[in-house]
Order: sequence, then C-alpha cells, then structure tokens
Amino acid sequence: MAVWQIQLLGGLRATHGNAVIAQFPSRPIAMLLARLALEPQRRHAREELIELLWPDVELDVGR
Repeated sequence: MAVWQIQLLGGLRATHGNAVIAQFPSRPIAMLLARLALEPQRRHAREELIELLWPDVELDVGR
C-alpha cells in the first residue's frame, strides 16, 4: 500500500506512488488538504474549517 506524501513548502503537492498532484480544482480544496496534513492527529471542527475556507460566509450557509 503506497503512502501519501504531502509537500507544503515550495507549493502544495500530493504524491501517492508514482502519481503526483500539483494543481487542485480550487483554492479551498488545496487549503483543506494543507490544514489536514499539518495536523493529522487532531480533530478538526466543521465550524473551524468553514471559517478557514469561507471566512465571509455565515456558518449556517457553509454547512
């Protein structure tokens, strides 16, 4: 089973075996991956992630 490697410095890059993902469909997706990779052992509250990804949106709308 290949392990995912997440590179955060020098641009976000995800590597799984021979597959490399260096471009993501949107900035929020890239930000979410980076946040989860930085603290893999921590539980991330939905509200915290909504605030990170969409700071100008009310929490109820972000759900």
